[in-house]
Amino acid sequence: MPPKNLVFYSEELLLCGELDAIKQRDGEWIPFEARKSSAPSRTQPQQWHGYVLTPGAWYNDQLQVIGQMYLLRENSYLCSKASIYYRENKTHTIIKWNEECIKILETICKEINRISLEERPLPLKRSNKCIRCSLNTICLPDEVSIMKSHKQEGYARAVVPSRYDKGLVYVSGYDKKISIKEDCLVISSLSGDKQEIPIIDVMSVVILGTAQISTQCIQAIMVNGIKILFCSTSGWLYGTASGFSDKNLLIRKKQLNQFPNLDLAKRVVSAKIFNQRLLLRRKRGEVGNPVIEDLIRLSSQAMEIKDRNSLLGIEGVAAKKYFESFPDLITVSNIEFKGRSRRPPRDPINALLSYAYSLLCKDFVNAIIAVGLEPTVGFYHVFEKGRPSLALDLMESYRPLIADSTVLRAINTKTISLEDFEVTMAGVSLKPKAKKKFIMMYEQRMDTLIHHPSFSYQVSYRRMLEIEVRLLGRYLEGELNNWKPFRAR
Repeated sequence: MPPKNLVFYSEELLLCGELDAIKQRDGEWIPFEARKSSAPSRTQPQQWHGYVLTPGAWYNDQLQVIGQMYLLRENSYLCSKASIYYRENKTHTIIKWNEECIKILETICKEINRISLEERPLPLKRSNKCIRCSLNTICLPDEVSIMKSHKQEGYARAVVPSRYDKGLVYVSGYDKKISIKEDCLVISSLSGDKQEIPIIDVMSVVILGTAQISTQCIQAIMVNGIKILFCSTSGWLYGTASGFSDKNLLIRKKQLNQFPNLDLAKRVVSAKIFNQRLLLRRKRGEVGNPVIEDLIRLSSQAMEIKDRNSLLGIEGVAAKKYFESFPDLITVSNIEFKGRSRRPPRDPINALLSYAYSLLCKDFVNAIIAVGLEPTVGFYHVFEKGRPSLALDLMESYRPLIADSTVLRAINTKTISLEDFEVTMAGVSLKPKAKKKFIMMYEQRMDTLIHHPSFSYQVSYRRMLEIEVRLLGRYLEGELNNWKPFRAR
């Protein structure tokens, strides 16, 4: 059976590449690429930088397989051709190796080096190329165009997938161990139970508590670009493990130069209070409600503040009013809530809120690292050793909509009841089985599709997190002169 996912490197051209599929025929190795799109006309040759290429295959696809053929030949594999298949019109095109291929590759490498030293190019405007581009979730072409036009709302094509194809793997319990077997994560327990999960379907691995993970598994996870998040049993994030990444170093430099940032902090606090008002309004109504009116006023006042301490004061007043009204949202009679308490939480509702906030913080850290920003340097929360300040900043406006909403649903549907909590000297906490139930509800909430207020398409909360962080990165780079935290409707 021919090998797959082979990685080759050329020292001469400083070229590295991964070959997804290779066919072996008559002692020869043939790189194979499949595309969903249609092949171009066979009557007109493709051209690139003055080189005439083979008709019947797009030039960018040909450049890719030329690089693959070169890497195979450099590593002593017999290779004289490559195959490209276009599914839409069921067309096969053979690309043959010739002397001109080396010149093409040298030109490509020079072009790559030149581009790498320049600023990132601006996104294309309403180009059909964006629809099937693998980088559209990073580029965000329509979203950036709308933000640059200063529109309150615009129509963005649903280029970005509304949900992720992959999922998070949560592992908790002292008796759990994570290992690797071929291309699967194996989660085993002392009782002998085993579960295998294809590593290709994993976005991140979240280890809660003292579950063990093997060195071989850590290495495989890093090679596949997956992050490991180590958390306490209560959900607090200790740290992350991931492979080396030098992407977006310039953004991190600009982040360090521009943070703290009072203007961004005011926007986040204002949006948080606005979303708190929205959650209360859904239950209590708005007309003649003094708390709702106070939160509207405080949300507006937050944008007029001149210093950080005053902003903290506004946020504190709004939080007091919000949590004083929070019991009105609870429909069960045997669970009381007498105000926010933490470290330790003094009642079941506070235990759930703290756990939900920890999960939300973890997801923002994940998104921040994926974008390339530094999670410990924030624009509002001050720097403190071991604290993901930027994640705490960005999650503020999402607390009511994701964390608080999940807590209310868990209690009001009686999915979580008083029997699911335990009281110790360290405060009130969820029992292990209850944590699993709550994590499932939290993940359901993160996977919920909502209408994006600025781009007029539906997207999951988890995808929304990444979009917001990426747009913040564009703001820091100067590509956007405005950044707006999420305000629900």
